[in-house]
Amino acid sequence: MAPVLEEGLYRGPLYLFRKWSEHPLWWAAALVLTLLFALSHTRAGLALLPLLTLGMASVWLVARTRKFWPSIALHFCYNFFLLSVTVFQSLYWVD
Repeated sequence: MAPVLEEGLYRGPLYLFRKWSEHPLWWAAALVLTLLFALSHTRAGLALLPLLTLGMASVWLVARTRKFWPSIALHFCYNFFLLSVTVFQSLYWVD
């Protein structure tokens, strides 16, 4: 459920105004929303880079496809990957 809610909050406004995705102000808003998205995950240092990348990739998908579902799918895949790595590490990597 998190990908749907977060994408709705951080990419939803961009989706509503997707007709103006060629305008520089749309991309400025995209940068601000992406930064807020990354900072909302309360990570510090280099951990922000993957979140910024995910955010901008989601913005690009909204601009390119003019649809909302691809960004939700990307967010879901990212979360699934992180959860899978965490579970794998906890089950199979022994000290």
